[in-house]
Amino acid sequence: MLNKKEVIEPFDILLPSFAKFHSRGRRARFSRLDSVVLYLFFMSTGMSFAKTSAVLKIPVDTLCTTIDRIANILHDGLVVPWSLNPPRPVLSSMIVNAGLLVDATYVPVPRVLDDFEAGKVLWDEHHKVYAVKKQICIQAGFPFLAVHSAPKEVGSKADVKILKKNANSIEPLTETPNGRCSVIGDKGYITGDPLPFRLVTPKRTNMAGYNPAENILIAQARVHVEQFFGRMKCTWKVLAGKYRRALVHLDRDFDILVVLTNRLISARPLPTVSEQTIWTRIHEQLRQRYITEHLRKRARISVAAATRRIAMVEERVPVEDGSWLDMVDTDDEDEAEGEQQ
Repeated sequence: MLNKKEVIEPFDILLPSFAKFHSRGRRARFSRLDSVVLYLFFMSTGMSFAKTSAVLKIPVDTLCTTIDRIANILHDGLVVPWSLNPPRPVLSSMIVNAGLLVDATYVPVPRVLDDFEAGKVLWDEHHKVYAVKKQICIQAGFPFLAVHSAPKEVGSKADVKILKKNANSIEPLTETPNGRCSVIGDKGYITGDPLPFRLVTPKRTNMAGYNPAENILIAQARVHVEQFFGRMKCTWKVLAGKYRRALVHLDRDFDILVVLTNRLISARPLPTVSEQTIWTRIHEQLRQRYITEHLRKRARISVAAATRRIAMVEERVPVEDGSWLDMVDTDDEDEAEGEQQ
């Protein structure tokens, strides 16, 4: 959860936007600061409108109206300045002249029941879920802040196609004092088509120039974009579960949360190399524990299955017609008939 300082800070930045919207429409039930807190509470908990309404004892209609109203102000005060003046790329310490990391994440959405074609395009075959995809670019070096957010795409669309569609908007962001920098992606961005910038991706085993050590280095360099998504979805649970609002609001809400995540990372940076090493060891221990438990479970299942097979052979087993069949005797009779023939 956010502390009071992190809630008040964006409110101070939004004062010009509040002044622009102060006299539009009927008077709101909540103050502007209360509306900001309500919006952050809704996004950080990920609860549905009905549950949030019951917890806060606010009518659902009032809750929806307040969130829509303050979302426009947050977008005008946070996202617009960020998109007009994004953070500049920072070169990676692992890959030469790499200044940006690109990756896409999925946001689960409810299944479309009344329109099969509309629901089919939302199916993400890789993650086996109905979702929409959002692609972002972050700095390849410290402090790893987001610099670009692409419009939403259906879950069935490949990551590389999303990159090609937004390549012209990413190209200006690769400018550095020493020239254009390259962009690092994962294997989902491997393409033979030309792009307006240099794209660095790991190579598959069947590709020329395959080098496992180079792939590991690229993976270590791009781990920070995964950490960004992790920080974002752990803080804003609305993106971790099924998106509860209409999809027309997703781009606006996602971009607002990207900017707020930038502010959180500025206050609490992503893990350093030493911390990553600790978490890697913990993850390896958990993985080994899971493998051990999985092998033990398979062994128990195999022993139980073998025990049942032995019992079926040694004892009489009922068949569908209600009679009883002796497995051993039947096999012996079949073998005897075969020898006589």
